[in-house]
Amino acid sequence: MLRDIFLVVHISAGCLGLLVLPVIIVGEKGTARHVRLGRTFLWCLRVVAASAAMLAVINFRELWWFLLIAAFSLALGEVGSRGWRRRTFDTAASQHISGMGGAGIAFVTAVMVVNFGKVNPIAWVAPTIIGSPIIAVTIARIQRRGTLAAGVNSAATGTPGSIEASAPL
Repeated sequence: MLRDIFLVVHISAGCLGLLVLPVIIVGEKGTARHVRLGRTFLWCLRVVAASAAMLAVINFRELWWFLLIAAFSLALGEVGSRGWRRRTFDTAASQHISGMGGAGIAFVTAVMVVNFGKVNPIAWVAPTIIGSPIIAVTIARIQRRGTLAAGVNSAATGTPGSIEASAPL
């Protein structure tokens, strides 16, 4: 019974996180909508991590590895969400995009592992192989454009226009 409750919470938060993730990725960066959806994604990540931890405690023998993945995924999201507290644009952009992008990769990996099986190596590595270069290219593109202080200020205040709208997460 308790396991079922945590599983429903886990799946529900994961589904909501997966629904907002593409909107965050393709939407205009620095807007109030981006910030709001980013916070929603982060809360989904927190709920997914907490429920994964509880599921692991309930069935430790089979799900002990949930604890490791939940902790790592949550750390990525928390680091990414705090990226804009930095005052140099290069550091802020790199930290935000790599952390939140890594958390997004974790969400996609989870769906693939559930649907293709935890012993399928493609399910475990494909999201990272595809997502990591996208994150790296996005960071490099933004840093090359040199949107320095304007990017930090608008992201910190929630006003639009800091990072190009077409730049993926």
